[in-house]
Amino acid sequence: MYDLMSEFWSEILERFDSVSKALQNPHIVLNEAVGLLFSLIGYLQQKRDVFDGYERQAIEKVYKAAERRVHHRNGCWDPGTGEETHVAPREWFKTQVFLTTIDNLLQELNRRLDAYSVMSEKFGFLCHLHELSHDELQASTCHVRHFACQRRASSGLWSHDVEHVTKDEARRLRAKRRN
Repeated sequence: MYDLMSEFWSEILERFDSVSKALQNPHIVLNEAVGLLFSLIGYLQQKRDVFDGYERQAIEKVYKAAERRVHHRNGCWDPGTGEETHVAPREWFKTQVFLTTIDNLLQELNRRLDAYSVMSEKFGFLCHLHELSHDELQASTCHVRHFACQRRASSGLWSHDVEHVTKDEARRLRAKRRN
């Protein structure tokens, strides 16, 4: 099992490291960060289906030794009278360790992706101002003002400065970016 998890974590951590380095780049565009997180989530979701491949790489005797063990219910903690359930060590490891690890990683990545997605949805237009039409620019700045008003009303965090984001200021910013 050690070999299986060693190979698994090596691949996972290599991918996480490359995404983490890209996210730490001070020049990364917010929309690219969201794309990187989506890509990492897709990679992890694919890993759920490759347990058999990792297992083939693991040492065969680990499962043979584990098959001799029988897990008994601890009556002190679980006084149930039901019949003992015997799960093959392979299935126990797959469901209790391998898939649980992937699911926990996915849950945390989705939580982070949600935060990035909210910011990208609200402010992502700033990364491609020069591509926006007049109407798209006006709609985006209205969206930012609406978001700021909601945040200020609910938490008091946003300053009054955001209220002054207007289509004229966004157009000036777009003109500066073109130069």
